[in-house]
Amino acid sequence: MRSSLSNTTIFSQPLFLHVMLIFITTSFHHVLAKTYLNASERHPINSSSFEAFSLLKWKASLENASQTLLSSWLVTSNASPCQWDGISCDNFGRVNQMDLANYGIRGNLHHLNFSSFPHLQLINLSNNSLNGTVPRNICNLSRLSFLYLSSNHFSGVIPPEIGLLKNLKHLRLSKNHFIGFIPSSIGNLIKLELLYLSINELYGPVPPSFGNLKSLLHLCLLNNTLNGSLPIELENLTNLQTFQVAENNLSGHLPQNVCLGGSLAKFTAYDNKFIGSVPRTLKNCSTLSRLRLDGNQLSGNISEAFGVYPSLVYMDLSHNKLYGELSSQWSLSHNLTSLKISLNNLSGSIPIEIGKLTKLEMLDLSSNHLTGKIPKSLESLTLLLELDLHGNEISGEIPIEVGKLSKLTRLDLAANNISGKIPGDIGDLVRFHGK
Repeated sequence: MRSSLSNTTIFSQPLFLHVMLIFITTSFHHVLAKTYLNASERHPINSSSFEAFSLLKWKASLENASQTLLSSWLVTSNASPCQWDGISCDNFGRVNQMDLANYGIRGNLHHLNFSSFPHLQLINLSNNSLNGTVPRNICNLSRLSFLYLSSNHFSGVIPPEIGLLKNLKHLRLSKNHFIGFIPSSIGNLIKLELLYLSINELYGPVPPSFGNLKSLLHLCLLNNTLNGSLPIELENLTNLQTFQVAENNLSGHLPQNVCLGGSLAKFTAYDNKFIGSVPRTLKNCSTLSRLRLDGNQLSGNISEAFGVYPSLVYMDLSHNKLYGELSSQWSLSHNLTSLKISLNNLSGSIPIEIGKLTKLEMLDLSSNHLTGKIPKSLESLTLLLELDLHGNEISGEIPIEVGKLSKLTRLDLAANNISGKIPGDIGDLVRFHGK
């Protein structure tokens, strides 16, 4: 009996080692678990080791090529991830930033244990090829201030648990495939300064709870399928620098206080169904650099609704119901490169002061009721590429000064009351491809 037991012991030990070698070499996850479990028998696992283990486990779940991109993520004697690519730590050696933007990583987040990173303040995984849903346990990151997941392939709904990240200041989820309603819980993020949800497949209304985000500086919801009226609570957002709700199915009125704080720079609401007047606070919104309200049903006197914008670069008010005459004050927006006000009900003549917009590259005043002559001052617009005045009631001859616009590639003066000869210089414009 003793001999039998002795023989069993002698032969079972090498057999056991052989089995263990096979087991270890075929499972990266188990290697990591064995390493850290053995260490825990000698002393408790410190937070840095636990964070390293969690990161390595997530790395192992990624596609093979992505694991190669994270070649610096290795098990070492001290098991500290602070020197790994994309990882930063605080003064106590605890992971507080994960910045892997533009790494080309393919995989998902389901094997990333968020509860392992109680001190994480920044996650930047933008411009990768991550897919799947955003795990609901992301709410465990109680110190998170910056969450950037833009330009990936995430799908499913935006988890309402994001509303529990009370320290969040920046939330970027643009350019993904998120569907469903925008969670009203985002309105709980009262420290939020930047919210980008653009270019997804979101639908439904803009939550009234957004009115709680009084620290918000940048709100971008463009290119979704949002519908309904903008909630009156958005009038509380008086410090906005960026307000973008374009390319949706929104209706009703635009928020009147959008520039009450006097800091709005970018305002785009084009291709919706907005009605009523232009927000009254735009009149004195001198900080504007880009304004696009085209493709709506906005009404009002254009001279009364708009003021002087020294920083304005791009303006498009086309396809609305604006009326009135063009003011000579438009010439004070001397940084304008594009001015489009087609398909409205403008009247009066084109002010000669428009020739002072010397940076203008595109001028489109087509399909209105403009009268008078084409001003000779257009000669000063030496950078002009496109000039479209068709569909008005402009009379007189085409000034020879138009032929001196050497960069012009498109000229449309059709459907007017223009008479006389076509200046010969127009035929000499080698880049000219217009009508």
